[in-house]
Amino acid sequence: MTHVILTIGPQCAGKSTFCEKVVALDPSIDLVSRDKILIELYGTVWLSSYTGGHLVAYEKMWKEVKRLVQPHSDKLLILDCWNGEEADRANILKKLKRYGVTKVSGWYFVTPKSQCVEWSFLKIPFKKDTEMAREFRVCEYGDVYRSFHSQSIESEPGFVSITRVNPLTHSPEEILKSVFV
Repeated sequence: MTHVILTIGPQCAGKSTFCEKVVALDPSIDLVSRDKILIELYGTVWLSSYTGGHLVAYEKMWKEVKRLVQPHSDKLLILDCWNGEEADRANILKKLKRYGVTKVSGWYFVTPKSQCVEWSFLKIPFKKDTEMAREFRVCEYGDVYRSFHSQSIESEPGFVSITRVNPLTHSPEEILKSVFV
């Protein structure tokens, strides 16, 4: 049965980059990334919610997951998609179960807030050169960060395990080894 790892954590926590490094270590691992699909379709992940682009990307993401999930296989699939609330993860787990997946682990990214804010300036289209912009980003990001880290993700039902990942201190090799233990 395909083992699925779901990434969990705030935006700009290094989830996608970390997952790409894991796949580079072991190309037999499949990676489905909602952000990559958005970039492929629209050239960006920063779409207005009114465009419907995120829904199109999710539909394409789920078609790819369904194609890759193999009932009689020991494959590892990393699903890198936004899931900010417990209800989002519960819906993802239900859909994976409908596809026949019985083993889902979570990689819970606990990247320090200051690093997430810095990485956000590299990704989010927002001018970095003003103090006002920096204050806005730190304040806005602080709320997102607090929201994620106030949740009891380790106690959510449906996961066989939750591994806390700090991409500044954990290497992809170290985390990958923990999957196969």
